Amino acid sequence: MTGFDAAAQTSEETNDAANVVPRGIVQAVLVSGLAGWVMLVSIVLAAPDMDDAASKGLQSFFRIVREGTPYWTHFPMYLGLGVGQFLCGLAILTSVSRMAFAFARDGGLPFSEYLSRISPTSHTPSVAIWSVAVASVACALIRYEAIASACAVFLYLSYTMPISAGLLAHGRTWTRMGPWELGGSFRPLAALSLLGCIVLVFIGMQPPNQKAQWVVGGSVVVLLVLWFAYKRTHFPGPSEEILLQLRLSQAEDSNEQPKRE
Repeated sequence: MTGFDAAAQTSEETNDAANVVPRGIVQAVLVSGLAGWVMLVSIVLAAPDMDDAASKGLQSFFRIVREGTPYWTHFPMYLGLGVGQFLCGLAILTSVSRMAFAFARDGGLPFSEYLSRISPTSHTPSVAIWSVAVASVACALIRYEAIASACAVFLYLSYTMPISAGLLAHGRTWTRMGPWELGGSFRPLAALSLLGCIVLVFIGMQPPNQKAQWVVGGSVVVLLVLWFAYKRTHFPGPSEEILLQLRLSQAEDSNEQPKRE
């Protein structure tokens, strides 16, 4: 279930984003969660010998497929998995490149001038897209398993940050809710989500993925040093033009007029 949050990253280009984006995320989670559950149950039930399959490690899935399903089903199954992985990767590329463009537009990344460029022909942040694509390939060539598990850990860490901020600000400085407001259920659901993310982060760095501990730990240390040593005082944040556009969009959603400064 990776890539469904790409809807949030492209919300600036989405009509009626306050309704469409959360609905798209929820639908994607429900569909992928149900499909993934059916697939996992099917694989477990198809395994002739669970102990033997577990002993094969990363090859256990292919062992179960070979021994538990007819030969003619293998190619269509692998093809479907390949298409799913491609679409998942495409969603991640969309999400990360759009996020890189947004930070570069606000002056928050090295070489922001180039990463924020928009292609005059495709009208997309082509430099950000290709930069992210090249970086992802380079990471995969270094150590795919460690990078993949570390990315999953980072994904859940990225969920904990806005959830934690929302939990602290809800009802205090964050008083204007969107159309998908959870009301009094927000705080317990946020706390439960944080707990679940922490558990998944811990599991994601256990053997055989223990090398992710070094990737995640080292990245966190480097990012903290860069933030407190330089970026905290040099990151200007979103421009007034972007903030005005946001207020206008919010006003259109609520049929209110924004306060111009």
